[in-house]
Amino acid sequence: MGAYGLQTHIWNNNLKSVLLLAGFPLLLLVLMYGLCVGYVGLAYEIGSVEEGLLFARDQLLRIWPFAFLGAGEGRPALHSPLYDFNDAILAAGAGFLARVAELALSR
Repeated sequence: MGAYGLQTHIWNNNLKSVLLLAGFPLLLLVLMYGLCVGYVGLAYEIGSVEEGLLFARDQLLRIWPFAFLGAGEGRPALHSPLYDFNDAILAAGAGFLARVAELALSR
C-alpha cells in the first residue's frame, strides 16, 4: 500500500531506515570480503579459485573486528579537530600499499 499522508510517509521511511541500519554491518562485511578477495588475488599465488576464496574468508575472519572498532559513541568524528590520528600507523599503511603496488606491477 502506498503512502497517502504525512504520517504514513514517516512510518514508511522509518521502516526503511531500520532496514538500512540493520543491513549496514552485513554490507560492510561483504565489502571487506571483496577487498580480501582482491588482496589475496594480488598478493598470493593460489592454486584454484576455491582455495583463494577460502583463504580470503580466513583473512576476513581475522580483520572484521577492526572495521567495527571505530564505531561507537563518545568518540570524536573523523574530520573533527578533536580526532587524534595515530601517526605511528602511517608507516605500516604505506608499507602495505607499497607491497600491494609492487605485487601488482610485477605481474
